[in-house]
Amino acid sequence: MTNFFIRTALLPTLGCLALILNACSTSNLMDGDIFNGKAREMPRTPAGSVAYLCDNNAQFYVRFLNNGNDAWIIYPDHEVNLPKQADGRYTNGSAVFTPSMTGATLTDGEKVNFSDCKAQAERKK
Repeated sequence: MTNFFIRTALLPTLGCLALILNACSTSNLMDGDIFNGKAREMPRTPAGSVAYLCDNNAQFYVRFLNNGNDAWIIYPDHEVNLPKQADGRYTNGSAVFTPSMTGATLTDGEKVNFSDCKAQAERKK
């Protein structure tokens, strides 16, 4: 009776479980050939954005939208939309991004204060 149970219920269940676990172990981050062992490098810059590197080694990203009338500031954990003002600054009343050819600045309350930020190359979509 126990051999019948093992052959009909337990072994097929264990076989299916082994196949499922094996399928889960392959990663979709591999670059097409799962056997070459080389992981595909994921882009660090969000698509359509410009990386800014600042004097204190801080980095953030800006995505300009609506023909330059909005600047989305991309932090590691969230994004903030800043509408363009008449004086060329982007602000939502709390955060202020001031682009400049000599060095942009970004302030966001008391926590964020970046200065002398230089724009890097834009990443296309």
